[in-house]
Formats: sequence, structure tokens, C-alpha cells
Amino acid sequence: MQVAVGSANPVKVAGSGAEFGRILSTNRPGKDAIKPDVKPFDVGSGVPEQPRGAQVLKGARNRARKARDAWPGCDYAVGVEAGLVRYPEEKMHLEAQACVVIDRNGWETHGWGPGFQYPAWVTEGALRGTMVSEILGPVANDPRLGSTTGAIGYLTEGRFDRSQLTQMAVLMAFLPRFKRDLYLGPAPN
Repeated sequence: MQVAVGSANPVKVAGSGAEFGRILSTNRPGKDAIKPDVKPFDVGSGVPEQPRGAQVLKGARNRARKARDAWPGCDYAVGVEAGLVRYPEEKMHLEAQACVVIDRNGWETHGWGPGFQYPAWVTEGALRGTMVSEILGPVANDPRLGSTTGAIGYLTEGRFDRSQLTQMAVLMAFLPRFKRDLYLGPAPN
């Protein structure tokens, strides 16, 4: 199983690989786990470094498409992008990861990982375009925060990390493939 990941960020690559391994190995009792061949591709997202709103999904889609183009024979291409999103009726923003998975036949599916709230001063800085890792990195004493546990790792005191957020987003994007007939077939009576 060949999986192209549209990022060189080690957390996104590890999270994508771990979730694909888990997805592909489920329902294989007594058999060895499937370990996908995961290759990172350092591709641009085509959106601002600190995306928000529709830019988040657009960035994930761009990353997946560019990863597929970089490895045309792969079974799956994955794009993950994190950013600030909100419902139009709400003022509060949440940080969430969008994921797009494209298979070798071109079927594109989307998913989102869990969303969480930043302290107001972090959100305000991010809305001005400053990277969250630049804002929280000094507070967390981790200048590479976006490539390690992520803000979620710091805010949850290690209870949940960015790799796990990536895994959840990948799982949600893969969900239509579990019940393919419900998504691609006629509606049941």
C-alpha cells in the first residue's frame, strides 16, 4: 500500500502513516499488521501559512493533489491542513485539521479532526497572520511546536498531540470508503 503525504512535517507524515496502518490492518485477526509505504512530499498548500475558513480545506485539497502528482502510482494521496474555522453565526474560532484523501481512481473524500479553542490572545494573533507555533512556541518553551506535539499537546498537557489530531482527520476522510456503497450507490429504500 503506497501513501503519498503532501507535507514534509514529520507529525503529519507520522500521523497519516499510523492511521493508514491502523485502517488497513483492522479486521485482520491473527495476521500481521499492514505497514503502508508512506512518502512525504514537501508541497505547498497554496493558502496562507496561517489559513482560516475555506482556506483550510482548500490547503488540504491542494496538498493531496500535489502529492498524487508527485507519486502518480500511489494508492492514496493525503493532504492535511490546520487552521482556524468558525460557524458563520458564531464569533469564536476553533483550530481544526482538514484532511483530503484521493485514491488512485481519483475519488476524493474529506474529513475534519476535532476542533478546539485557543486562548483569545492566540486566536487574535493567528487571525492577524502570525503562526500559532510562533505565538505559543515561546510560552511552551518549544520553538518547533508545530513539528512536535503541536499546540494541542501543550494545551492538553500531553494528553493529546498533533499526530493524534492528524490521525483523527485521516480517519474521518477515509470514512466513506468503509461504506462505499452508501456513498457511491443508490440510496437505500
